[in-house]
Amino acid sequence: MDFWHLLVEQTNHYAQTYLTQNPNLPPYSRARAWTDTDEVEMKAFLGLLLNMGLNQKPTIAAYWDETNSSQETPYFRNVMTVNRFKLLLQFFHVSDNALILPRDDPNHDPLHKFRPVLEMFNNNFASNYNLARDVSIDESLAGFKGRHMMVNYIKIKKHHQWGPKMYILAESSTGYVHRSVFHLPKKYQPPQSQKGQPYDVCMKLMDGHFNKGHRLGVDNYYTSIDLCSDLHQKGTYCTGTVRSNRRGLPPAVKDNKMLRKGEHVSLRKGAILAVNFHDRKCVKFLSTLATAKTEIAQRRIGNEFQRLSVVGLYNSTMGGVDLSDQLTCEYADGRRTVKMWKKIVFHLIDKAAVNSCICFQKNGKKVVSRYSFMIRLVEEPIGGYRSGGRKRGRPSTGANDTRLIGKHFIRFIPDRKRKKCMVCGDGEGYSGTRIQTYCPTCDVGLCIGECDERYHTYVNYKL
Repeated sequence: MDFWHLLVEQTNHYAQTYLTQNPNLPPYSRARAWTDTDEVEMKAFLGLLLNMGLNQKPTIAAYWDETNSSQETPYFRNVMTVNRFKLLLQFFHVSDNALILPRDDPNHDPLHKFRPVLEMFNNNFASNYNLARDVSIDESLAGFKGRHMMVNYIKIKKHHQWGPKMYILAESSTGYVHRSVFHLPKKYQPPQSQKGQPYDVCMKLMDGHFNKGHRLGVDNYYTSIDLCSDLHQKGTYCTGTVRSNRRGLPPAVKDNKMLRKGEHVSLRKGAILAVNFHDRKCVKFLSTLATAKTEIAQRRIGNEFQRLSVVGLYNSTMGGVDLSDQLTCEYADGRRTVKMWKKIVFHLIDKAAVNSCICFQKNGKKVVSRYSFMIRLVEEPIGGYRSGGRKRGRPSTGANDTRLIGKHFIRFIPDRKRKKCMVCGDGEGYSGTRIQTYCPTCDVGLCIGECDERYHTYVNYKL
């Protein structure tokens, strides 16, 4: 199924289900104004979401605010009204809720809410790009601090420390995300092999890339003797830091007491090299490609120094996932939501935007910056769609002439009801407090004083 067709179908289905299950909505409910969306409008909606990453503001209403001329962004209100945008955001869906099994069911899928988008993106990421020689596997987080069984905490991450955790295979040099696998709570995890869950994750992500000569970089969470040995048998080199308590690690490599700063111990068994190197502290490596020799490297400031070849190999292969996170967060909106699955879907869309930029830069004849590419990515889906623009210029006189002539007196609204102020309330775009006073002749809400004077005096009372 096409991505846009999926979004339109599931969003319309969820909206109709919601309205059917809630027939007695309050008269002021925004949901009463719902009309089915289509692909053109859905593209405009996601285009505005991406544009919010380029023009970050604290609230959604701020993008449609006209009261502060220095902060206006008229592009948003020209494309669609704020009420329509909020309606689309409220009913946005990518899967059918009726198909979700209860949590106590043994076949319950915690990823059901966003699995169609995840599988669609993984397939497209893999089919549209061939990975380079150096790749890396690491964890990443989609930032979310709400209460959910999939939320994890990783202290060392800089972009987000709370959220659902995923394991990512990425290209080391560009940060292109090739595949993502989400970490599940223990009771929903598939059966593990005897070699451990980190081993299974690496084998699952590297499936389809064996016997191609890839050089894989991993950190000490994944590195083990079994992983290096099995990957080498499948034609894939592996380099990574390793923990001291890993099974099969030689005692001479585990011992840190005999090494001074700058010294190292290296042992080889078959294709696997084990190294214990004392830099600021003792760091242990396993590699099926590096040697125990030293090499001359150059720092960013220009001076040269000596380092182990295994250290240089690890630095060149590791870091693709962190680079991807850095590129994603650069222009991500990061809008707060209580629905974790929405956060994940928007995060995956941001990842797709980064991947598409990498593909464009690789294949394009002209060098384009990431910022310029994001502007094109915002404008092309929206195209000429306009449903929220208002006619500008001098308001027509006629039916509204009574507003500027005659006598007008401010009164309290009967039955203790409230209205939005026609002047400072900014019409439909206003989301603040309603007032208790109005003009009975004009039948509009007005604040006592300046708003009353503006509305009944000036032709363009918004000035």
